Amino acid sequence: MAPHWRKKYPCLFSHCTHQGVSVREVCNQGLTSMLVNRLSPKAAQELLEVQALIASITLGQQPDMRTSKFTIDRRLDSDRLYRSSTHYGNHSKIYGFVWKSHAPPCVKFFGWLLLKERVRCKINLHKKHVMDSDTCELCGQAPECYDHLIFQCTVARAFWNQPG
Repeated sequence: MAPHWRKKYPCLFSHCTHQGVSVREVCNQGLTSMLVNRLSPKAAQELLEVQALIASITLGQQPDMRTSKFTIDRRLDSDRLYRSSTHYGNHSKIYGFVWKSHAPPCVKFFGWLLLKERVRCKINLHKKHVMDSDTCELCGQAPECYDHLIFQCTVARAFWNQPG
């Protein structure tokens, strides 16, 4: 279930046995198959609300399309992203370094995510119950946070220490 459901239906979410399922899986298999057998009264009440919402969903056969206000023709528009990030007073030398560099847009975007500590590393995915473990796949020695992934991992250090 999506993260905002966790906040809106906390009792029901606490009774979920499969917390990382998609909307399609819930629609196909039914929500009750993903819950513990006995629900608290509050969870049962929340279940009725969610089942009413699920009943109103009609899924199509076409694949999901992810959209963003930062894309044009399904391609990242780094200029829009930059304007948005600096609009709210976030402008700094570091933002200028990332967004005014001559790097490709995808590299600029990754740099921006790195600065905001929003890189999809295993520690974040583990917190969201997407991954079973937060251990770095490359070195197997530490939790994979953004700092470890880029600078601390033995594989990353070997990369950065390579000559020219």
